[in-house]
Amino acid sequence: MDKQYSSNANKFYAICKLSKLITSSLNYKEVLNLILETSMSLFKADGGSIMLFNRDKELEVVAAKGLDTDKIGLIKVKKGEGISGKVAETGAPLLLIGKAKPEDFVKLVQREETITSSCILPLKVKEEIIGVLNIRSDKEKLLYTREDLEFLNMLADYAAIAIENARLYELEKKRLEEITAERQKILTILNSLNDGIMVLNKDNIITMVNPVLCKFFEKPVEYFQEKPLEVAFSIDKLIKFINNPTHKSLIIKGRSVEYLEVNVSPVYFVEGKVLGKVVSFHDITAAKKLEQLREEFVSLISHELKTPLTSIMGFASLLSSKNNKLSEEQKKDFISIIKTESERLLNLINDLLDISRLEAGKYKFKKELIEVKSLLVKAIELFKYQSDKHLFKLDTPPSFIFILGDENMLFQVITNLLSNAVKYSPAGGEIEVKLEEEDQKIKISVKDQGIGIAREEIPFLFQRFYRAKISERTKIPGTGLGLANVKYIIEAHGGEIMVNSKEGEGSCFYFTLPKGVDN
Repeated sequence: MDKQYSSNANKFYAICKLSKLITSSLNYKEVLNLILETSMSLFKADGGSIMLFNRDKELEVVAAKGLDTDKIGLIKVKKGEGISGKVAETGAPLLLIGKAKPEDFVKLVQREETITSSCILPLKVKEEIIGVLNIRSDKEKLLYTREDLEFLNMLADYAAIAIENARLYELEKKRLEEITAERQKILTILNSLNDGIMVLNKDNIITMVNPVLCKFFEKPVEYFQEKPLEVAFSIDKLIKFINNPTHKSLIIKGRSVEYLEVNVSPVYFVEGKVLGKVVSFHDITAAKKLEQLREEFVSLISHELKTPLTSIMGFASLLSSKNNKLSEEQKKDFISIIKTESERLLNLINDLLDISRLEAGKYKFKKELIEVKSLLVKAIELFKYQSDKHLFKLDTPPSFIFILGDENMLFQVITNLLSNAVKYSPAGGEIEVKLEEEDQKIKISVKDQGIGIAREEIPFLFQRFYRAKISERTKIPGTGLGLANVKYIIEAHGGEIMVNSKEGEGSCFYFTLPKGVDN
């Protein structure tokens, strides 16, 4: 009576323990080991295993006690093969007394011990067999009974539920980790883009923005997150375009940038339904400004070409007229004007050709030994007698300084800077040219006392066709190509050019070049 009571109590305890496992533990490995340990402990088993179907529909050992785990880990059993395979195929629990017949047994490992009895039970979830539970006894006095088999079969049903719950949890956990990793990858890509990105759901609620978009509109991420489109933006044409993109793109103005090109792409679900939209904001400020510069250049070049040509044609016409009553002095003046205007026209054409060749990389720079001081003197001599309002000053070290470079191109750089210094100091004043040595470099600066340049315009000075606004106000002629040419030439020689300027106080353009030779 006491033994039966004790046995029933143990069985009740085992059922309670497995029931608790189903509702508490979701650790896959932990659940497998606890199920096996509980079953073996209750029936004083000497060995046992849990085999589950893998993706190839083969049984493999996922938990084992009293067996050589290194060997059995390599074993795969097909459905219907051996004892475990047959139980998995039929779904019927099996009680064996002694060893199974050799033809029915797939030997997992070589062993000497005698198996006195064993129970093999299917693990079922909603009538689907997911694996097999095996326990065995090697003791002659401990033989399993039909009653033991029935109770174990009941435990196996609880165990199968616990295993399936843990397995599903592991799968869901892995899927969530993959989704999180994928989302993080997408966020990393979005955050590394130069374009602003905004993601909307089907209800036009903003679900994601990247830092670039926040920068364009000078708003924090929190401002946009989970807000309706109409609340986050007050630009009517933008809202209308996103809701109904009737054309390819839209140009709007941002806060930190001048021009943004907006594009909308719908996001489709598997069934073809629209899940939301991705809106991109591309900064086209530089392209727009370049377009404006080109338009201004065409207008400027038309004017710059037309003015000297008109003068040349006008004075040539007067000189060629048979009935002209011009004095010799007048004729000389007219010829001088034609010559000056022709030189102006030639300089303009040369500027255009130079910038074209430099940009295309077709100009072949020479490498010759240049004595820098004599080059500066030669350039200053050209301008010295052209203006009586300017005083030219040259400051150089007493020793000779040599560099390797293209003398004609570097001469063009210096004359361009001197020409600008003269043009942009119409009231006259001192123009200082200075040569200095800095370690393995030389530094040449051209400083004037002219009208200067506004600070916000300095970053654009070396762009093609760009002309400072003060040039337009003061009607100073030019094409906006000279400094672009200068920059190309200096950089081709391995140097760099910079400028310091203050409006109303003059400018100082300076550039550095590598020495290239031992001075």
